[in-house]
Amino acid sequence: MEQTDRLLGILKSVVETENHYEHFDFYKESLEAWDKGDFTNAVTVHNTLWEWQNGVIGRAMVLMSEEEEDFEAHGRFEKH
Repeated sequence: MEQTDRLLGILKSVVETENHYEHFDFYKESLEAWDKGDFTNAVTVHNTLWEWQNGVIGRAMVLMSEEEEDFEAHGRFEKH
């Protein structure tokens, strides 16, 4: 019961912030998908946030594979 009460408290505090964020529904839907392990919207999320910040460099084109992510995170800076 303690865990449930804690989670309900967290959810209530999130709902209370709804009026503080211009794009609350976008954030909520994006994070709900990620919470389920679905990151297929990552390019759209990245580019939407990028556009809201008037980005000019760094537009995402495709979702990277696990191998590409590993290379970006580690392999890019290793000497061959």
